[in-house]
Amino acid sequence: MDKQEHTQKVKEILKKYNLSTKKELNKYISTILQTNEIGAIIEEFDILNDILKLHYNYESKINTLEPLYFFTTRGGKYNTKYFGFVDKRYYKQHFFSYSSCLNYADIIKKNKIRAAFRNTINDQIKDFKNSFFSENVSRTCPKTGLVLYNNSDTHVDHDYESSMTFKNMVTNFTTLNNLDDKDLQTKCVDNIFVFQNTNITKLWQDYHSVNASLQCIHASDNIKHSR
Repeated sequence: MDKQEHTQKVKEILKKYNLSTKKELNKYISTILQTNEIGAIIEEFDILNDILKLHYNYESKINTLEPLYFFTTRGGKYNTKYFGFVDKRYYKQHFFSYSSCLNYADIIKKNKIRAAFRNTINDQIKDFKNSFFSENVSRTCPKTGLVLYNNSDTHVDHDYESSMTFKNMVTNFTTLNNLDDKDLQTKCVDNIFVFQNTNITKLWQDYHSVNASLQCIHASDNIKHSR
């Protein structure tokens, strides 16, 4: 989603709920957040669902997870209150910041951080894939039964049936090390985003190396799962 599209969607939300400005929308959503007790099901489902569609990760992941209901919770470095939802498909909890959904600059920042987490373990992913095909030029995909070769049709996946999906690993890592977005500043090196703090890079690489549950699967299976 580019900035123009994001701006247009915000305008549509304002019109739909008879709000005049983005500031008024922010205040309205903040009131919903603060007035609902922790864990309580929130009545204002429609507007939260529309806000969620502005999330930086909505088009690639969240749109496969239709919300059943929304609630509030607390957590993170500063015990912040934020929204969550339970999806209809897996009945799992997912959490999001409404301010990040409304603020396009935050969306860009989140995308850069997400890219840095991916980019800094690229060598581990490549090594795993090459090792997987080290003895046989072809293998069988454990999910689809299709024949795999060491090419672009074979993806290295963080096992989406385990507790260690890539998303969960990032969440666990940041919680374990008491990190938030302010700690995860990024920079662009050779056209890819990495962390400015090399200590965080090393910590993440070590954590991923020890805890990742990787598997080689066919691309057709990898792209249809949200994690």
